[in-house]
Amino acid sequence: MGILMAANVYRSLSDIGRNRGNFQINLDWELLDDLYRTVPLWTELDSGADSDADNIERRLDYTATTGVSWRPQRISWHTA
Repeated sequence: MGILMAANVYRSLSDIGRNRGNFQINLDWELLDDLYRTVPLWTELDSGADSDADNIERRLDYTATTGVSWRPQRISWHTA
């Protein structure tokens, strides 16, 4: 099982005081050789979203997906 986490914060250059950010977690399990089930989860925040400033649910987005990926191992060609 693999876990990867990342977080980013972005400040606006044109709207003073507006910040955006995201947090992502990627989970993957190897099902067979080189075949993985993936589950990325992430959330995004926008402090300047057009919504009620006191309502945090309107400024947060959540996303969850699932998939299957194939990651073949690199083949090394050596000659004797």
